[in-house]
Order: sequence, then C-alpha cells, then structure tokens
Amino acid sequence: MTTAGGIAVRDPRAGAGMTMAPEAVTVIELGTDWADPPGDLPGRRPGRRWRWPAACLLLAALLAGAAGDATAPAPRLIQVARWDQPNAVVAMAGEDTVLVAGDGQLAAYDAYDGRPLWTATAGGVFGWTQAAGEGVQLVAFVRSTSADVASMLPSYDVLAVERRTGAVRWRHPGLVDPVAGVLVNRTGDVAHPDVAVHDPDTFALRWRAPEGRAAGIDAWGSALWRLTDGGDLVEHDLATGAVRRDLRVPAPPTELIEVVPTRHAIGLSGYRRRADGVPELVEHWYDRASLRPASGEGRWRWETDCGGGLSCAGTGRDDTAYLLDSATGAPVRQLPSRLYLGSPAGALLLDENDRGFAARLDPATGERLTDVRGWTVPATMSTFIRFVGRFDRASRTTYLAALTPGGLRPLGRVALAARRCEAGPGVLVCATTGGEVVIWRIAEGAA
Repeated sequence: MTTAGGIAVRDPRAGAGMTMAPEAVTVIELGTDWADPPGDLPGRRPGRRWRWPAACLLLAALLAGAAGDATAPAPRLIQVARWDQPNAVVAMAGEDTVLVAGDGQLAAYDAYDGRPLWTATAGGVFGWTQAAGEGVQLVAFVRSTSADVASMLPSYDVLAVERRTGAVRWRHPGLVDPVAGVLVNRTGDVAHPDVAVHDPDTFALRWRAPEGRAAGIDAWGSALWRLTDGGDLVEHDLATGAVRRDLRVPAPPTELIEVVPTRHAIGLSGYRRRADGVPELVEHWYDRASLRPASGEGRWRWETDCGGGLSCAGTGRDDTAYLLDSATGAPVRQLPSRLYLGSPAGALLLDENDRGFAARLDPATGERLTDVRGWTVPATMSTFIRFVGRFDRASRTTYLAALTPGGLRPLGRVALAARRCEAGPGVLVCATTGGEVVIWRIAEGAA
C-alpha cells in the first residue's frame, strides 16, 4: 500500500482472481466471420427495454480511430487488466482514468495500462461523475437514507477529487451543477429557491443570489436569471453575481413559476388562477438581446447533440422533437419518432416493438438508413451513442460496431456478457454479468 494525495492507494484486485497484462497482453481474436451479423437473435424478450446483457460492451466504438474509411485496418481489443469484483459500477473520468465503484469504495485506474491509482470511501450508491475544473472530477453518490422533501430530489454526497492522484479537494452533502466554470448549488423549495455559486476547485462561496420567486441557470449566456418578489426579471453574471440587466415584468405567473433561458430568448412560465379558480398557463417570452417581448414559438427548452452538426431539441410542451442546426439553432426538420438517441452517424430511431434501433437519419438529407436495424445499446447516462452491438445467446458472443459519420462500422466480437461498460478514446472498461471488471485498449491493424 502507498499513498497519493493523502489517500491510501492499494490494489483492490489483489487476491480476487486478478489478471493484469500490460506486459503480456491478451488479444481478443475476432475470427473469420466477425463482420457477419448474427441474424435473428434467439431468446430476446419483447416488451422489456434495455435488457440486452452484452450491449454495454459496445462503448468500444467511442474510439476516435474507429471512424476510418472502408480500407482502414480492423481494430483489436487488447486486454490490459481483469479482476473479480461483483456488482461493480464503472465510469470514465476524462480520457485517461477509469473509476470503479463498489463495496463502499471508489477506486481509480489508469485507462491505458490498468494500474491502480487511488481509492476513496464511497458516500453511497454511485450516481454520476463529471469534470469540474482542470484535473478535478466530481463524483456524486446517492444516499440510501432520506430525500430532500422540499425539492423531491434524492439526497446526494458529492466528492471532488484530483483525477489522477485522488487528493480530496472538498466534499459536499448536496447536489451541485457544473456550469460555465462554476458550481451552482440549488436548495430551498420551489416557491423560493436558494441559489449559491461556488468555486469548483475549493467550493468557496463566490456569491449567493438574493431571495426571489424563481431562478434559472443560463448556460448560453453564463448567467443566472431571477424573478424577484416585486416582479422584476434580473440577469446576474454567473461568475460574479453582478447585475447585468433587469426588466419589470407585467402580470407574471403566480404558481409553479419557472425561469426558462433558451438560446434566443428568456421565458417565464407558470400558472395563474382565473376568477373561477381554474389555473391557466401563463408564458412571457423576451428576446435575449433586447429584452423586448417576443413570441413563444420555437423556444427550445432543451437541446442535445444528435450528430452531423445537428441538435435534437424540444419545446417541453409535448413529446415532439426537432432537428436543429447546432450552430444557429434554426430548425431543420421534425424528428419522425419520439424514441431516439444522438450519434456520430445521425439521430438513431428506436424500434417501437423493442427490437433495438429501427433506422438512423442521414444528417444531410434526413433519409432513413437501415444499417443499424436490429442493433442495440444499453441504458446509459449519455444521450449521445457511439456504439451498438448484437448479442448472440447461442454462442454467448457479442458483436460490436462503431457509429461513425460514415455509418455503421463493425468492430468485431467478444465472448463476454457485460452488465455495464464505459469508454474513452482507445480504451474500453466493462463490468460483466459474471462479476468481473475488464479494461481493454483498442488497437488498429495487425500487432
């Protein structure tokens, strides 16, 4: 055991059936028929979404090198570490570090050679991880005790560590949101939220928003918009809290008020009681540049990357979604399905009958392309998918393929069933259904 950044560093794989192979690597042979799809897959159970046990392996396709042309050499999976750790949860921290949570601990490993870096005590069930500042990684654990009744959100324990050394910068018993280089901490109830902005490196308080009726974080403008009790809409600089602009809002909503910053406009949305007591929806929209009243049409409350220079977006009023030009926000076309994910190959449409993907939309033309039909992807925190796969129950073999700007590119097959996988450029880590954790590097062409 050694120490790094004040945290004990040990190898939790010792004595647990661990095999490491940075020096004598294991190459997964693809076989002569690896590029042939397995056809109809036996034993798949209709009506159960995201239940394919091996599909997580497909994050191997996150490789930057996987997006080559038809003459590019086939990739190989080179095992660099493997050990027994039942019920582990794996995640990537940046491009060079693997996080593995389980048994009350969080451990970090080098993504390219599998060597252990550090361990820390987990504060609950692993929730998510996200970068916050140079070399700082946030790891959120969901506590199994109580929830914040006022906000109806789970109770979180957030740990900020140096990604490579494990040195703890700070720990906070509550949810924080990294936005535009700062951390936003929202507490209080819906009617009177308490919003505080912290430094991501030290968690020192930078500023606290005055009490108001509603607040919204504006990632487009690095701002916080706040509706005061007096009916003023105020724009604060997110980093400093300085007031940039304010506007008196006529007759704002009185119940369930939201401040909704979008790419081109700032909205107020909520309800007001009519004379007969029935609540009616009230929305006011203001042009971002001039703060003059604006139309509420085409105000995208959310946007996500859908590949090919396009974003998937929605107004939040229904399940309808649209493809937008990512640079300008201009609508390109409506998505033909409410079940979709983004990818480098374009928007992926899911089969309504739960048989994986039905098609993808060519980003340039909107044409339905069926090279992804029947391929699947597991439940994942990401809405942007760089991998797909098909699991053959008869041979216990998983076929892998990359989603590239040129379409579907077969990667090979592996004789494993994975519970969850994550990947970065040139690396893949999986927790298998057999209770193992495996780290691979991805190599192109012959050894």
